[in-house]
Amino acid sequence: MVATDTTEPEIRRVVAEPPHIRQLALDRAEGVRVPWFAAGQSYGRRPPLATHPMQPRALAGKRCWLCGHTRTASQNTFLLTLEGALRREAFEPPSHWACAQYAALAWLPGGRLGWFFAPEDRRLAWLQDPEDDWRGRQADQIVCLWQCKDFVVGARSIGVFEPRKTRWYCHGDEMASVAVTRATEAAANADELIARLRPWLP
Repeated sequence: MVATDTTEPEIRRVVAEPPHIRQLALDRAEGVRVPWFAAGQSYGRRPPLATHPMQPRALAGKRCWLCGHTRTASQNTFLLTLEGALRREAFEPPSHWACAQYAALAWLPGGRLGWFFAPEDRRLAWLQDPEDDWRGRQADQIVCLWQCKDFVVGARSIGVFEPRKTRWYCHGDEMASVAVTRATEAAANADELIARLRPWLP
């Protein structure tokens, strides 16, 4: 009798690249675009733990953190963790909405960008290997697209103001209202922070 492989083939999600993302360099070995801020970085080299060297350039030139093209104040979109949304705190410069959405759908689920939970470094950072535990628990985390007109750059983080719109994802899937609400209430005991965020839940 011939053995039959009954395992289902892995389904790879195909996400359309926004025009600016399509202009980024392609890492042919990995088959993915390289975000603008990581240009010149290879998968085999870890990112710096201090402020990323491209951050001042992105802020001064009003460049999208992910594609590198200029953006207007109305296009400021941050990728926030759930804690970041509760505390109005980002750790990387803003991007275009379409670029941030692509990152949430394609780069984050694939481990191309990572969340760091150590108190001294909770930034969004470039990852060299999706299987590397050094990236922390990124794959299990919620990400919020947070578009706002104004923000303030601090010594260790970026304070974001009230958003114009938000969108929530987990594992590359858009989250429903009930799921986000339950996750939010389970994530913090800070009732005041939760109440402040509630109007921006889906």
